[in-house]
Amino acid sequence: MSAFADLLDHYCERIAAREPMTMYRFGDGERMLMAGQAVGEASQASRVDRWQAPAVLTRLGQDLRTVLHEGQGPSAHFGISCPCCDKASYDFYDESIHDSETFTANLFINGNYGRWRAFLQTLKSPVAVVLNERASAAALPFEPVGVMLVPDDCVNRYESGRERYAAYARAFARSLPERSIVLVAAGPLSEALMFFMWNERPSHTYVDVGSSLDEMTYGVRTRPYMDPTSAYAHKQCYLPPPSMPKIDYSLRDGNVSRFFVREDDSTGSVIVDLPSTWWSRGFEYLWAQQFVEPDMVVLDAACGVSHPFKFWLASVCKRVFACDLDERIVNDRALMTEVAADLGATAADTLEQLNVLPALQRSIADLRSLPYRAGTFDRIFCISTLEHMTVEARAGALREFYRALRPGGVAVITMDVPPSPIELVDAALAAGFELLGPLDTRLPASALYSEHYRLHVFRVALRRPSHLAKESP
Repeated sequence: MSAFADLLDHYCERIAAREPMTMYRFGDGERMLMAGQAVGEASQASRVDRWQAPAVLTRLGQDLRTVLHEGQGPSAHFGISCPCCDKASYDFYDESIHDSETFTANLFINGNYGRWRAFLQTLKSPVAVVLNERASAAALPFEPVGVMLVPDDCVNRYESGRERYAAYARAFARSLPERSIVLVAAGPLSEALMFFMWNERPSHTYVDVGSSLDEMTYGVRTRPYMDPTSAYAHKQCYLPPPSMPKIDYSLRDGNVSRFFVREDDSTGSVIVDLPSTWWSRGFEYLWAQQFVEPDMVVLDAACGVSHPFKFWLASVCKRVFACDLDERIVNDRALMTEVAADLGATAADTLEQLNVLPALQRSIADLRSLPYRAGTFDRIFCISTLEHMTVEARAGALREFYRALRPGGVAVITMDVPPSPIELVDAALAAGFELLGPLDTRLPASALYSEHYRLHVFRVALRRPSHLAKESP
């Protein structure tokens, strides 16, 4: 199988798993609009797709610039012109995109078209579509839970109706069931609409599928690759390394939000030795430690009384806060008594000698109402706590984590499963977070598991975005 087909399969797996993400596609038409160049009557855009553009920077062109430069991040993926089809556009986009994974914009067409259509047959609800107003969803191989129709003459109609289309896109995203797959086929308008929808409801999977639905939605072949005898039907497009991929999606990548597996590294000591009965903490603590840097201000949220991660943080970071509902957290004698009972007298002696308590700013606090100013922390750690809360309480805690983190700050969370990791991620996205890296909610055969407690452990790294672009483009 070719690398072109392999890349399609990679993304199809992620779409089928309903990974919260946007898959934009930027080609020559988008580049012309961003440059303020005319798209005239002789173009394919006009002849086939029925849109034109004047020789001026339009509102859609401005918004495409915003999507390209401000829409980048770990949950955004950019399909760009491949050098085998449009070297000038490839060079432009490759120089412009630094913080997102890129793939060839032809991913769903040319030699992959038949494979993509076969994948569409396997999609399970909820799937929604954004189509041109001349198109019909009746022949699609799935029953859409929502259909949004947009105009042919998208550039000129957008010029006078941008706010209306933005509101339409946001309302459409809100109307869909949680974790919907949204397939978008709206020409260069797709990117602006997807940007609005993502900022409104980032729990969905948004995919600009371009012309790859045309044969089903128009009932005619609109592109040469749709004819199996055409040379385009066999064309294999590519992006040269290192552009494909830019992110390591191996299960062992530290930024991946996923279940812990037995092959993961673990530690038996975090300043003091961990009890052998703590079946998962060595995995959780070692993973969480990679997010720490010495100049950070951090919070160990629901830190526990005897649990040693807060002590380790105090030995490493510039300023360390710790909070818990247990009142013993602010009583030195009661805290050390609990350490001796849980971890042993040697552990208590070690902590006394290291004199770590003065470096810990401790508070009695409910995670739903943290006693800290907005934007205080570079990192918030919450280890195996949220599973003990109700769905509503978890959502409240995540909103508080978001408030207390500075823009760009990261929440590092582990949670025993059940409850559902998907519900956790959805609540985090609803709170305003974005995933720091890829998401994999599949349960591996080698997932870490406690027979006694009948639990697995899920980890998730969340970033508070540096900016919110709800009113942009």
